[in-house]
Amino acid sequence: MTDARITTLWIVGLLLAGIAINVATITRARAEPGVRASVIGGRASGCPRRFCGCALSIKLFGRQVSGLNIAWEWARRFPRTSPSAGAVAVRRGHVFQLVQHVGGNKWLTWDANSGGGKIRIHVRSIAGHVIVSPTRGG
Repeated sequence: MTDARITTLWIVGLLLAGIAINVATITRARAEPGVRASVIGGRASGCPRRFCGCALSIKLFGRQVSGLNIAWEWARRFPRTSPSAGAVAVRRGHVFQLVQHVGGNKWLTWDANSGGGKIRIHVRSIAGHVIVSPTRGG
């Protein structure tokens, strides 16, 4: 087996493990509204130090997408939409995915590089963010 094939299989395994952890964490957060933020990972290999866009592109598209390491590029490439599960919230310098509406402008989010180089599932406000649909356009 080639090194590239081994690397690809390793990355796919990590992504699948991350998805399983995400589902378990989200399920727990839905069942227990008072649950605190859950750290579910850290910076992926190959992502820059400011890795929110890189990690989100890997989560959504299965690979790093050229240019999406820059948070505001998400607002340039994808069409605006209303807040909904699966949509992406963008401001200059940060991007994260909406998972579940909590109330008002608060959402349970999948948030890479949310502090200390960690990926978290936690509740945060979308006030001041542009909301885009990464499933259309781009």
